[in-house]
Amino acid sequence: MRWPNEEHPQVPIQLKGEHDEELPYVATLNRLLPPSIRVQAWSPVRPDFSARFNCVYRHYKYFFTLGAPHTLTWQPEGPSQFSGRLNVDRMRDAASRLVGEHDFRNMCKVDASKQITNFVRRIDGATIDRVSTGWRTIVGDEVATNDTDEPMYVLNLRGSAFLYHQVRNIMAILFMVGAGLEKPDVVDELVNVHQGAAAADRMRARTWIDSFGDHIDAQTTDKSLMRDLPEPHTDLTVYETKPSFEMAADRPLMLWECGFRPTDLQWRASAYAGAMPPPNHVKVDYTPSVRATSQLHSLWTREVIHAELLRHCLLASMTGENTHLSSESTFAETRTPVLSPPLSSSEVPALRAKLVPLGNGVVRPTTRYTALAARPRDVSAAEKNKKWREGKGLRRAARRAITKKDEAPSEQTP
Repeated sequence: MRWPNEEHPQVPIQLKGEHDEELPYVATLNRLLPPSIRVQAWSPVRPDFSARFNCVYRHYKYFFTLGAPHTLTWQPEGPSQFSGRLNVDRMRDAASRLVGEHDFRNMCKVDASKQITNFVRRIDGATIDRVSTGWRTIVGDEVATNDTDEPMYVLNLRGSAFLYHQVRNIMAILFMVGAGLEKPDVVDELVNVHQGAAAADRMRARTWIDSFGDHIDAQTTDKSLMRDLPEPHTDLTVYETKPSFEMAADRPLMLWECGFRPTDLQWRASAYAGAMPPPNHVKVDYTPSVRATSQLHSLWTREVIHAELLRHCLLASMTGENTHLSSESTFAETRTPVLSPPLSSSEVPALRAKLVPLGNGVVRPTTRYTALAARPRDVSAAEKNKKWREGKGLRRAARRAITKKDEAPSEQTP
């Protein structure tokens, strides 16, 4: 299928003739791309289609572990452990306060080159879910966490549009809340850019959620938590500008899905110009799309084996009461290695510093944690925009004017 460039741009041209066929985009691109990047489908689009501006929603995922269990007490101030594990319930409470329309100027990085003045964005969903293991075919109930486990969780964040580094800034706040350094209502404070802003946002969000009725999107945990939240305090702290804090690590962040209207995209799995079969289609052909999935599974297999090798190294390390390594072990002991019993609470050395988790196994130690409300504030977005216009923006405009003048055809005298 081809889209014409001139007359009737909305009417596709149907391919006809034995020599008129689509290129095998999926197979060709996957041969050229690195193994960690796989193309699974393609779609014809009209000439004026924009992947950015025709996107109706974006879904981000941010993965993190609960934190080292009490059995791993070999290094209380290690690079991936902090005092106590993350409190997921507190993080879910904080995340639910993101739902709805808010001014997120305090949870993003202002890119002055874009000259953005409107920081209001809508969050359609914000949940923190336990990552399931295996290959489930249906959504199941969340498994209870064992004290010796270190489960994986994921922040699911879906919205109409996002600001620069918005997700990583949001995750940094959620980490502070989960570590007990900030209260869940700090989210209300950060979107309270003027007196009464958070309360007005809460009222609009509840009305918006109620408009869904019995739709499945209205039954998610974030919406339920949002309905049960108390009204923001009348004396809620106002953050006109952003307090200073470090955003979360970038590696665990994934752009999971971009949503488009069915009239804008029609996915194809191969060179065939027709639409993909419905989800209940049982026939499986070894198409380039299926081959890409098989290659991804092979990559996952290598990575999960590597992760298990590292876990076994931890199981063999000196932890708890095991402060030495024996010169020999029985086969039964090493067949399925386990950790030694943990130290009692009275024997665990006291932490000399508070550790702020930043994701991806990284923490930031600090001898004295300063609450966000007491931290220095950034300059306003308006000031940043003005400084850029009068400095770098002015110089960029001058360079463009010179380039345009040089490219203009010179006048010739007769």
